[in-house]
Amino acid sequence: FSNNREETITYLYWDSAKSIYKGDFKIPSNILVGSIEYYLSIPTRMIASTLLPPSHQLNVYSKNADLMGPVFTKFIKNEAVSSSSAVSFGWSFTIQDKVNGFKDGFMVIKGEMDRSMYNITLSPSSASFVSGDLYEGLYKVSISESSSGISQTFTISEIFLQDNQ
Repeated sequence: FSNNREETITYLYWDSAKSIYKGDFKIPSNILVGSIEYYLSIPTRMIASTLLPPSHQLNVYSKNADLMGPVFTKFIKNEAVSSSSAVSFGWSFTIQDKVNGFKDGFMVIKGEMDRSMYNITLSPSSASFVSGDLYEGLYKVSISESSSGISQTFTISEIFLQDNQ
């Protein structure tokens, strides 16, 4: 059995009561409807399932096909708040993954002038989580910079989000 996520070898055994070869293997959850390609390996060659007749194809059906990870459904720049010693700014956003749920991720924010870098952890149990759940959650990220420093632009340079599958 082979798919895009991993390669697995399953050894078949002969079931004499049914006169067939049998073997157990795992199929990833939430995959798209269709045929899953597999290979039969015998001592002299490897045979792809696509070369076999329709009755030998491994066809799957999924109610919740999902190959897409978590997504932002709302992203808002928060108003900057100034005090005598610091300026605080950031973003509020909603992360949604209705099928598998949002597991975790991170956001890298960089200062344009001083090359400062902030690596923010995102998850339903992180400090940036405000409300909701793993299927749809509101997050708030705030950065605080000294008000006596240079004025600069901050950019979100990298975002990584993964779901529970």
